[in-house]
Amino acid sequence: MKKLTLSLFVISWALFSSAQCWTFSIGQSVVLDEPGGATASLDGDLNVGSCFNSSVGLTAVKTGSLPDANIQLVYNGNAFNFVGGEAVFVGSDLQTDIDFIVNLPSTATCTNVFNVNIEIKAYNTPTDPGNPDVSFTVRRPKANLSGPATLCNNSNGTYSVSTDIAVTGAFTYSIISSGSGWKINGAAASAISTTATSIVVTAPPTFNGSATITVSNPNINCSGSIVVWIGAPPAPGVMNWGAWVGHNCYSWAEWTPIPNATNYSYQYGLGTGTSYGTVTTFAQPHTVTGWAPGTTLHVRVKSNNTCGSSAWQVLQSTTPTSPNYPNCNQ
Repeated sequence: MKKLTLSLFVISWALFSSAQCWTFSIGQSVVLDEPGGATASLDGDLNVGSCFNSSVGLTAVKTGSLPDANIQLVYNGNAFNFVGGEAVFVGSDLQTDIDFIVNLPSTATCTNVFNVNIEIKAYNTPTDPGNPDVSFTVRRPKANLSGPATLCNNSNGTYSVSTDIAVTGAFTYSIISSGSGWKINGAAASAISTTATSIVVTAPPTFNGSATITVSNPNINCSGSIVVWIGAPPAPGVMNWGAWVGHNCYSWAEWTPIPNATNYSYQYGLGTGTSYGTVTTFAQPHTVTGWAPGTTLHVRVKSNNTCGSSAWQVLQSTTPTSPNYPNCNQ
């Protein structure tokens, strides 16, 4: 695994007075970009003041969102684990290397930012003044996949991945779909591994429906994905009738939305039959009103997008009358 080392801080402890054994001279806030499964190290020095003679028991107290299991203190070549947010060790009176080794939680979580504060104090003496501390943020890269949300049959779309932190290694792009006939970069495939940050996807010639395109990389914390709809949209959902509340009653028809529709065409005719009036286009699912209760009519709606139109969704019915809808004509 690649080890990323940043020079983080120098903590000096010096004799100040009989009441205060040390002062803390430098404490920095830094951001450590941790590339996936690699181990990251925060490197510094610790100098225990001469008032402790040769050594002193010390405690590193950790707060923040990083779990105990994912950070370790290494002092003078010896490793100390954090238990209950604390790591206990012995400091000498000489300046000695101190490291914090960070290995972020698994990629099962999409959390990619962890804040940490570590305070070093004499063991079991929480009131010591001048306690040295350091704060840092550890980030693991997170992926974002972008590209068109709709593809027509046999058409191409370019899908690109970006990460908030630079990563190395190959990206794996996958198309999850019940349809067949997909192409990636011109070749028949539903998955590809490449160092390229974009691919060209060709939609199947006959499949209509949705697919999910994903991208992953061993060094990113959360895979990117995008839902893509292929071809013309399906017909709108079942339409419903209702009676408007109020003294001047009239009825309405509505339909459920379709994810990949950009607009809807609507027609109606009075009575029964197949003769319809002027087509009206609505950008969004719409409530159509204006008929008196008890009116017999036939209505149809279809979904549209850049790839084409669905079949008509047809409803023939008599609009509700007031006894079925309280408050109408009251």
